[in-house]
Amino acid sequence: MKFSPTICRLAICLALLLFCDESLAQIKIIPQSRLDSVANPRVVGADKMLFKGGSTIDFATLDEDAGAWQRLLEWQNKSSQTIVITHIKSSCSCLRGEFEREGVRVGQCGGLKITYYPKGHPGAVNQRLFIYTNLSASEPTVILSVKGVVKPSKNHSADYKYSRGELLLRQDTLYATRGKATQIKVACMNSSSRDMRLSADTLLSSRGIKMWSEPQVLKAGEEGDLIISLSADACPIPQGVGAMAKQGVEPKLPMLGDSKKRDLALYISGLPLPARERMLVIKFKE
Repeated sequence: MKFSPTICRLAICLALLLFCDESLAQIKIIPQSRLDSVANPRVVGADKMLFKGGSTIDFATLDEDAGAWQRLLEWQNKSSQTIVITHIKSSCSCLRGEFEREGVRVGQCGGLKITYYPKGHPGAVNQRLFIYTNLSASEPTVILSVKGVVKPSKNHSADYKYSRGELLLRQDTLYATRGKATQIKVACMNSSSRDMRLSADTLLSSRGIKMWSEPQVLKAGEEGDLIISLSADACPIPQGVGAMAKQGVEPKLPMLGDSKKRDLALYISGLPLPARERMLVIKFKE
């Protein structure tokens, strides 16, 4: 028996609806109250564990490169029993708390050291430490808030994942379209203590490649761009192949990666490195 296309489509739609209903039935809806309790848990003893200066710690301003910031906090046991800190949870791996293992008797004082790591966390800070004690196994006794502002680092070297010696780069594999003149810009940084004047090594680099930096001289610690210009007829043969042949040197063609694609090779002049360590690969998009 043959069915019309319309009946087939209706049958498929019905099957999908039945599947969706069954799948939705398996999804558990978490009540908003439970979500709120996870984000903002109820405290059980804020009046029993009193911190000198209050439960909000404001470190004002920190430099991202300043290293770890620490403060020793003092608290007093205002309850009717000995308080033992069991564990501490943090809202961020950048904030940690260290506590004394011994119990603090009624009326006595205890200590708690907090450490904040600003590296990688520029901007406004609003983190929390959840202090758990023997007063409750499931709910924190008190919540400490740590606030402040982290000034961004002036050293951006961490933004550059690649390097050619002391020349840092955002990327080290470049892409171009075969047969089309192209200009590529690569963000770079001079991480050395001396100025850099960079260009393409005209002896080793593939034909049809030019390169310069902007600014023309990269001062120590300065950021800039490598500008790489490819002609439409750029090819893997080294620019200096003729000169090398006259000198009796057998040139080695840069057959990089997949030999069928014949990737281009750019050798950067101005770096005190062996040729292979100052090379960038330019791949053709297929």
